[in-house]
Amino acid sequence: MYLNEYLLKSSKDKNIQIIINNLSSAAIEISNNIRNIEDDSDKEKVNTKNVDGDTQKPLDILSDEILIDFLKKSPVSAYASEEQEGFVDFKNENEFIVFADPLDGSSNIDVNVSIGTIFSIMSRNNLSLEKAFTQKGSKQKSSGFFVYGPKITLFLTVGNGTALFSLDEAKNQFVLINERLSIPEATSEFAINAAYSR
Repeated sequence: MYLNEYLLKSSKDKNIQIIINNLSSAAIEISNNIRNIEDDSDKEKVNTKNVDGDTQKPLDILSDEILIDFLKKSPVSAYASEEQEGFVDFKNENEFIVFADPLDGSSNIDVNVSIGTIFSIMSRNNLSLEKAFTQKGSKQKSSGFFVYGPKITLFLTVGNGTALFSLDEAKNQFVLINERLSIPEATSEFAINAAYSR
């Protein structure tokens, strides 16, 4: 089952379906740019910082621009990311807003460790954009993350469990791998972000 078929079955909101399909197209473009990045070891590095204080890499900025381009074609009124100060206003009255980290883990690009795009879709709730982005207690309509690794995967929820998809690169479509992911009660591995232990 392809992503668009899963969305037709799992989400009754056509706008959510459109947003997620457009986000998946953006993720495919981001992935292509990651895989085809030129060796920029001799080029001047980007020394700007994002709003969280992290150093921005060229791919951080490019990924943010790609998301903006695809979200402009979506029923989304505004977008906020850690690469932006404030939010991007698409100058419409659409019902949904999107939060994202366009390229989480971009510091791992040089060592070929998996990186990803995290997103959350929320209702604007008929609020001004300033209030919509700071509202409390609003439930997400959907959230997920794309992982750019040996396989391109999507972990997605539309409010009824979490599903896993993998990109069929020959067809440029995300294919359902597991409709009901769950955390096992026991495992042989344990991982934490030890970089911050100190």
